Amino acid sequence: MLAFFRFCFFLVLFCAVNGAAAFAILVAAMYPNLPELDHLEDYRPRLPLRVFAANGELLGEFGEEKRQIVGLDEIPPLLVDALIATEDQDFHSHLGLDIQGIIRTVITRLQGGSGGASTLTMQVARNFYLDRIQTYERKFYEILLALKIENRFSKRRILEFYMNQIYLGRGSYGYAAAAKAYYGKDLAELELAEIAVLAGLPQAPSRLNPARNPHLAKERQKHVLRRMRDTGIITPAEFLEAAAAPLPPVIDLSANKKTAAATAGYVAEEVRKIVFDSFGDEAYERGFRVHTSIDMRLQQAAVTALRKGLVDYTERHAYAGPERYFDIAGLSAREAAELLDGTQIIGGLVPAVVLQANPDLVLAVDRSGTLREIEGAGLKFVRKALAPDAAGQTLRPGAQIRLDRRPLPAEELAKVQKIIEELAEGEEAPPTYYYSITQLPAVEGALVAVSPDDGRLLAMAGGFDFAKNQYNHVTQARRQPGSSIKPFIYSAAIERGYTPATILDDAPFFLTAEQTGSGRSWAPKNYGEKYDGKMLLRDALARSKNMTTIRVLDSIGPQYAQDYILRFGFERDSLPPYLTMGLGAGEVTPMQLAAGYGVFANGGYLVTPHFITRIEDQDGGIVSYGLDFEQRKQIIDRRNAFMVSSLLRSVVDFGTGVRAKRELGRGDLGGKTGTTNETVDAWFAGFNPEVVAVAWVGFDTPKSLGRLETGARAALPLWIDFMGAALGERPEGSYLQPAGVVEALIDSQTGLLAVGGEEETKLEYFYEENLPAVPAAEAADDLSSELL
Repeated sequence: MLAFFRFCFFLVLFCAVNGAAAFAILVAAMYPNLPELDHLEDYRPRLPLRVFAANGELLGEFGEEKRQIVGLDEIPPLLVDALIATEDQDFHSHLGLDIQGIIRTVITRLQGGSGGASTLTMQVARNFYLDRIQTYERKFYEILLALKIENRFSKRRILEFYMNQIYLGRGSYGYAAAAKAYYGKDLAELELAEIAVLAGLPQAPSRLNPARNPHLAKERQKHVLRRMRDTGIITPAEFLEAAAAPLPPVIDLSANKKTAAATAGYVAEEVRKIVFDSFGDEAYERGFRVHTSIDMRLQQAAVTALRKGLVDYTERHAYAGPERYFDIAGLSAREAAELLDGTQIIGGLVPAVVLQANPDLVLAVDRSGTLREIEGAGLKFVRKALAPDAAGQTLRPGAQIRLDRRPLPAEELAKVQKIIEELAEGEEAPPTYYYSITQLPAVEGALVAVSPDDGRLLAMAGGFDFAKNQYNHVTQARRQPGSSIKPFIYSAAIERGYTPATILDDAPFFLTAEQTGSGRSWAPKNYGEKYDGKMLLRDALARSKNMTTIRVLDSIGPQYAQDYILRFGFERDSLPPYLTMGLGAGEVTPMQLAAGYGVFANGGYLVTPHFITRIEDQDGGIVSYGLDFEQRKQIIDRRNAFMVSSLLRSVVDFGTGVRAKRELGRGDLGGKTGTTNETVDAWFAGFNPEVVAVAWVGFDTPKSLGRLETGARAALPLWIDFMGAALGERPEGSYLQPAGVVEALIDSQTGLLAVGGEEETKLEYFYEENLPAVPAAEAADDLSSELL
């Protein structure tokens, strides 16, 4: 028996010696292949590109990894302690390895089980340098790397690496990003219950996601809390309170994305393209912070106005029917709501499923499971679809509809507010809104606002909803401008000697096939085919007369007009030099039109719209100022700009834009409607001295908006809504009359100077060298007097 034990002893000794030798040889062979740690020394993780409004509000974030680098001093000690207690309780005493844990893992795996024994240092090694493939060779490299890291860096630095690099789900890397992704908070704002959830995520961030698997997340949170209690980090009382409380609510990421896209998705995407064009892939890696000129108050006003305008247009036409039907037989309201999972809120319009429907009441459940009763005005748009004799009653149980929350009409709102004032404390107030059934607009639109003084982009709504359509109609939609191009032609005419008092002929215009040179005759028409004969140039533009514009263009020459208009930033190929240009043939974008109208608002300067004010790196250093900025340049005479702005104020005072004067009650507004052939495009471009705004409405695949859907009906209302919100109670601006412009009293019938005192007269502006003539009879009388 003694001999047997002696044999076993020497066998173990032999294996140990040879095992140690083998281990030493293995280490000697593998150590030179370990990566250098310079990457950690100069730790620069991939940081996303962030876009901010003028007030610092985050508009968008681009990059695969959501990350915010913080120092250990910025991380709550409670979170650090919770992590160590849960993931690596001997972190501060070991040399990077958990020897006992490694032995347990080897034995477990030899027995066919699974498990790991990674210290925080080993996880740093794996996250920075190794793949996720589970092999003994990779694990050995992980051990050696952990030892090398421990030899090179302090424990504090290793913790910083870990807490900034670890993936924690929801696209977030590091705890600062995770705090935002799960709870919408900064690290310093986290509470104990939230800290315990986040500290438990590294084990399995997807499986333990509290939004996806709240039961598993709660169990993991309790485990973390127990470890914190057992190690003395928190008291037993704190443990009991946090463990017994419900899981902290997690923010709705889909709602966040929807909100961001709703307010400035188009702006953020334009910024992304500009920065990427300049920096390439570095745009998504260097943590650039791009600051823009976007005014969030105006941005929200633009989005709200555009959406309302497109919904109003949609509801002037027939209801297209539900988006789809569900079989809800035997389902509860909650189960019916679950059918909407994955269906987005678009443009503020909430998806819902109809549970009951009759001509007086529709009961529906939205995707949150809330029951909505729609009646009265809320059924106006879909009344025909509820009629019992409608083809199968299209609005029936199971139909997916869209709900729009709207403020009560003024009269009803006043009654409700009076009731609210009389409520006793604790009584529930009645709602000041109602729900209406509508539908997603098929029509699209754009609204852009620019500062005419310096070209700062103030707001940009590139479509109904960025989540629905990423095509930015402000910058990408090249559409016929219709009559909105006319002010540029009249500006050219003023340079050729025309005045606001020039008499123009609003009579039918006809060119033979020989005259057009195209083999076809041409007979353009006024809107409504109404012709008013002789009229002042000011009145002709205010009333958007086509025949007068064509005659002016024919007089000054289409080629001269094209060359002149190109000064305003338009493209030569987009505005061909033919008489049809006077009716809006050619193509422009809403952004180009905004820049052009800005010239009339600011005294003759072209300022390219721009929205990037500066780009900072992750440390706040300036990388660039205004990548898309160009200096302002005077392109037309100040007198001309003043004259045309005066003409455009007449459009609002008594012309096709008079609704703006009536609803906004301001005297500093100028602008022009635009409607193309067959009412395919509807425009309103206008300004005051502080804001230029352009609104466009049309279909992506061009087709008629409807016979009555002119610029004044389809585009002007949303321009009014925006400008009303943008200007509010601000005092009216003024337009400085430049030197060289004089006022004179004219005969409104002839356009000549008024001298007799009996004719119908009005004051008009002129270049001082272009005053109109004295009437011939008066001139003859003056000459006779001189001869006598």
